[in-house]
Amino acid sequence: MKAKGPSKKEVRQQMQNDMNRFLKAGGAVDVIPRGETGRVVKNGVPAAVADLFTGPKSPKREYLTDVIKNMESRRKPSAEKPTPSRTPPPKQVPVYDDFGEIVRYEWR
Repeated sequence: MKAKGPSKKEVRQQMQNDMNRFLKAGGAVDVIPRGETGRVVKNGVPAAVADLFTGPKSPKREYLTDVIKNMESRRKPSAEKPTPSRTPPPKQVPVYDDFGEIVRYEWR
């Protein structure tokens, strides 16, 4: 059975206590205005967006069929093993008497 973790209320209370201790110890919280980013800006455009269109191009794609052909061509040809001839399983054959009635069964 899985051990039950703390409830949401307990987690919120623990976070509030941690924040109060941080502020009492002289810590400060910076307020960042909405819309600001931590990304490096190049020419007024955030770096992640700029690299998306001006960065290096993705490598050329290969068709899967070509890749499989190459893999198959590198595979060592195995010597074909002769398939063993399979003997049929024995059958139960009835043995009849002179009057056409079954006397017994034999396996052949």
